[in-house]
Amino acid sequence: MSHHKKEPHNIRPFKLLAQSFGMFVCGFLVLFLLSEGFSDTRKEINYNVFTLLTFILLPLAGYILTWFNEKSGAGIMVIGGILLFGYFMKELDIKMALIFGIPLIIAGSLFFLHIIKRTALQHTKL
Repeated sequence: MSHHKKEPHNIRPFKLLAQSFGMFVCGFLVLFLLSEGFSDTRKEINYNVFTLLTFILLPLAGYILTWFNEKSGAGIMVIGGILLFGYFMKELDIKMALIFGIPLIIAGSLFFLHIIKRTALQHTKL
């Protein structure tokens, strides 16, 4: 007789998807910073460059935090994505807003989806 419990919902794929997508998006941001972002800061540091770097580093810090505290890290990622989206929309660069803001919002939302699924599964076990 098997003692394996068959869970109706397997939450592991949600966590793997959130971590993988988050790593992909954050890796893209790091590559962008290395190729484009820092070349601008060498020439001059102005308010716009400082603001953009802050808005980019915020979701990166959020992703790192998700490995220790998923809920806080996911919130920071979503807030960072919204801030980046708003920053580029203010600059009237819709393409950059979609490229940078939306993937971060999606990555943070995937972590929240995992948290919701995990909580629902814990409540069904009780």
